[in-house]
Amino acid sequence: MTLTRLLVLFLLIGPVSPGVSPSWAAYPERYIKLIIPFPAGGSVDIVGRVVADAAGAAMKQTVVVENHPGASGAIGSGMAVNAVPDGYTLLLGIAATHAIQPALGAKLPYDVTKDFTPIAQIGVTAFAVGVKASSPVRSMADLVAAAKARREPFTFATGGVNSGGHLVGEAIKSLTRIDLLHVPYRGAAPAITDLLAGHVDLTIVDASSAAPQVAAGAMRALAVVGPARSSALPDVPTLAEQNIALGLGSWIILYGPAGLDPAVVDRLNAEVNRALEQPAVRNKLKEAGFDPTPGSSAAARELQQRDIDTWRSTLGAAGIKFQ
Repeated sequence: MTLTRLLVLFLLIGPVSPGVSPSWAAYPERYIKLIIPFPAGGSVDIVGRVVADAAGAAMKQTVVVENHPGASGAIGSGMAVNAVPDGYTLLLGIAATHAIQPALGAKLPYDVTKDFTPIAQIGVTAFAVGVKASSPVRSMADLVAAAKARREPFTFATGGVNSGGHLVGEAIKSLTRIDLLHVPYRGAAPAITDLLAGHVDLTIVDASSAAPQVAAGAMRALAVVGPARSSALPDVPTLAEQNIALGLGSWIILYGPAGLDPAVVDRLNAEVNRALEQPAVRNKLKEAGFDPTPGSSAAARELQQRDIDTWRSTLGAAGIKFQ
């Protein structure tokens, strides 16, 4: 090829920015698939679709959301692990799937710290401990006293075995030494429905799922479980404020398979962060019970590892294992 032809080719392609490999300079060149390992319609699904639409519009590419629920999130997560690390298959992971389960020794078909690339943290939320509005239990102190005075265990409903709510309940049981019996459901919505019907004594679900029923006066939130109060339930005290030392909440992080090109990570991280700064996106996340948390991919990785270590020390020391 002559020097003239090389010059023409360079002008047609354009210069590649420093640090960006030529193969990724035009990313994304086609649609991106986002796997959500939970059913459609839940709070994680809502958040994923809002961010996918905003980031996709900015990148001028469609982000197609696919829901692949099952096995406490392991089915969808496993699909993402086995995808080609080209930036066209992504995953929404949450604290339960990417911190709590591995901290408790879950036998997963992947290593959450080695087989995924954290791209961006999207938002944080708290769990909520709630009872029916007509219940005489009005605080965690009331709950502990009532549970210790009753012969039968208090039943608590959650979104499923090994869900965040389930493991939070086991931690509360261990820390307060009260007798609680887990009743798993296929998601937070049916768990709350049976609470309101009087079939269980309390529920532990994400604060975003509990907030509408609390606002409607059908349900009373006794506490939120997180490092701080939740914007979804701002008037509800944390467990720590009620002298129960458990301050871990839940989060959503965007992941890709291991080996994702750093240039693609940087592009996706930038677009997610820009989306999270949009007032419309922030409002929709808060309506779903999540506080937006823009930040670096390194910060997302550090958050995941910190929570793995903390859950392991909090629940593992109490002998709580993944079921």
